[in-house]
Amino acid sequence: MAKNEIFLGAGVAAQLQADKIATVPQAWAGVFESEPLCAWQSRVRGQGYREAVIVTTKFGFSLRNASGIDSWSIIAGVRQGTTDGTLADVERIAAAWYAENPAKRVVTREAVYEAPSTQEG
Repeated sequence: MAKNEIFLGAGVAAQLQADKIATVPQAWAGVFESEPLCAWQSRVRGQGYREAVIVTTKFGFSLRNASGIDSWSIIAGVRQGTTDGTLADVERIAAAWYAENPAKRVVTREAVYEAPSTQEG
């Protein structure tokens, strides 16, 4: 699975990652122990931190919460009538969402890869 890229809030993302590494035990390098990780996520959410991710769907692009704590809920999507599904529109919505509290918000984009060519040549 590819890692998401930071779209907005790189400083907040770095701060949260450093806090997680400092406070959550790792079972092995880069793999955090489940119970302490859940406790950390709950604490961070309680402090008002939120992350959203721009994703691709069969309906176009959408913006959704990037946490199971928030049920991966959709913030903006075509089916909800809150975006036209273009990347430009979802990025605009993401920027507005981020601007509501830039000290505690992060927006990422899922890594997108080009489909391999099916042409022989």
